[in-house]
Amino acid sequence: NKWVFAGQGRGLGGANSVQVPSLNIHTNQNAEHPSVAGGTMTSGGDPGPWITWQETSTAGLNPTQIFVEKPVGPGSTTCAGVTPGGSASAPDGGFCWQQTGIARFGLGTLDPSLNVDPTRDGVEPGIAFTGAGDNVPWVVWYETGNSTTTVSPLHTNEMVFAAEGVQDGSANGGLHWQAVGNDAQGELDTSGTAPQNFGSCAADATSEANCSLNANPAADAEDPRVAAGTMNPAVPTVPWVAWDETFAGHKQVFVSRLTGTGAAARFALVNNGQPISVGANDSSRPDITFSGNTPYVSWREDTGGGVEQAFVGHFVNATNPTFVLDSSTTPLTPTSTADVREPISSECTANPFNADGASCQGGAVGTPFFLSTNGTAPSGLFANVYQADAPVTGAPSDVGQTTATVSGSVNPEGARTVVSFQFGTTTAYGQSTPTQTTGPDNGADGLSAALSGLPAGTTIHYRVVTSSDFATAVGADQTLTTTPLSTPVLPGPAAITVTALAGHARVSGTAASIPITCRGDTGCTVSLKLTVTETLQEHRILAVSARKPKVTHKTVLVGTATARVRAGRTRKVPVALNSSGRHLLAARHRLAAKLTVTERIAGKNRTISTQTVTFKTHKHRKH
Repeated sequence: NKWVFAGQGRGLGGANSVQVPSLNIHTNQNAEHPSVAGGTMTSGGDPGPWITWQETSTAGLNPTQIFVEKPVGPGSTTCAGVTPGGSASAPDGGFCWQQTGIARFGLGTLDPSLNVDPTRDGVEPGIAFTGAGDNVPWVVWYETGNSTTTVSPLHTNEMVFAAEGVQDGSANGGLHWQAVGNDAQGELDTSGTAPQNFGSCAADATSEANCSLNANPAADAEDPRVAAGTMNPAVPTVPWVAWDETFAGHKQVFVSRLTGTGAAARFALVNNGQPISVGANDSSRPDITFSGNTPYVSWREDTGGGVEQAFVGHFVNATNPTFVLDSSTTPLTPTSTADVREPISSECTANPFNADGASCQGGAVGTPFFLSTNGTAPSGLFANVYQADAPVTGAPSDVGQTTATVSGSVNPEGARTVVSFQFGTTTAYGQSTPTQTTGPDNGADGLSAALSGLPAGTTIHYRVVTSSDFATAVGADQTLTTTPLSTPVLPGPAAITVTALAGHARVSGTAASIPITCRGDTGCTVSLKLTVTETLQEHRILAVSARKPKVTHKTVLVGTATARVRAGRTRKVPVALNSSGRHLLAARHRLAAKLTVTERIAGKNRTISTQTVTFKTHKHRKH
């Protein structure tokens, strides 16, 4: 329960003898805006922390570059041969940090920068792992500032980029980075026209635009965030990227996802190519996550009059993802005071441990949540979660002696919600129906559940219950009254009242079963008897019938059973054909038998039901 530093001891730019486990490519440069993701490029391997950040010279000699390092460990005893180099002694925390990518930019020593145009600043990277084995790292960032390339003029507006880690076994860390954009992709290497040699994406302005994610390559685009996920659980996860871009004079939020594979992979805008924000003022600082197979996005928006609020929503329709706004009422500290992101996540992000969101670990529902800042001097940090509306308990239907159907509704307000019904003979309930899951949507979802095993002639209380990963809500109590059982009275001077009631018998194979309900205080004892009547002519069987024979007849007992039914309960009592019955059935293929049910009352058997049941078997066609 403590935090420990991890990495090779590297000092402070050589000016301090104290060895510290810095991740900087150069310990005398400024490093900031780190982002971390757990992953591995080895299928089935143990994931470790991969880290990306921006780094720039303290003297302003180099523009800010984007770097990525991967872990070597745990359990490393030496970092010999690991770059950036450091102390040969055992690393802190059992980890070494290995830089990744092709060395392609720097003063003197070339560093493995991911910048498409290393003469500009690379800013605020993010990282995620995707793919069928969750073993493909993706990094997103944006570039800003004036380009100083001397070969071909490149863009000077802000541009968003994404790069995929590709194993090659030769570059730093055994992988290089491949930029993938809307219309092209290119390795971030030293190929290209001298003296820049920044790769194919930096060959000219058109190539750079094709390798970018900008909706408009000439507009400013910034602050990207990436999440791994898929809206179709049958398809591997891909990177989804959200950013803000100048559109119609204001910043608006765009979202793009990777489509295609291999050399044909490209990013494509979702929401029909339109921004997901529609306000007349600036929308900025988006974040993106997945809950199961649903992507969620948050951002801050100027709603006018100096008021800023957090907006959150999700996408529907996997084949043509379309954005649905869920909430826009969370107040925020103005951007002029706190230009920060409202990060969003969920209890069921797509990761290797939950089948990419298909089965939430720990039985989680997957409720999204986000953070927000509010107030000034000081600003406060708040946590906000998705929450369904209060559930509504509906009316009952199909009420019988022991069964009923109950109903209700709930508006999930954009997130998945788990629903069930509690029921019982008091407001303590005590029983619950199996859970159902509704959403994500923003309308009233109708609910129903079947109740069984209810006591007859009794008032039953019930209510609908909803649950998220953070809260439980209940609807109002409702009641229904089951139908009373009828109590037959046997004729005769004593007017004896039977306490057992027989239902309709059903046949399955060579056995029949009949529901018996006991109204007695101490239980009921019942006997079942199957008989058939054979029609005879000179001792030869002509037919088998449950009806009264027309000629001579013989009653054959073909099955018996006895059972005890507990007071106030209903039980299905079976009676099977005996060997005589099975012999007759095999010979005739159809056997109609009389089922007589009697109850033992006051030392005597009282018949409570007589009905005909028919057993059948298949005939074999003669050839």
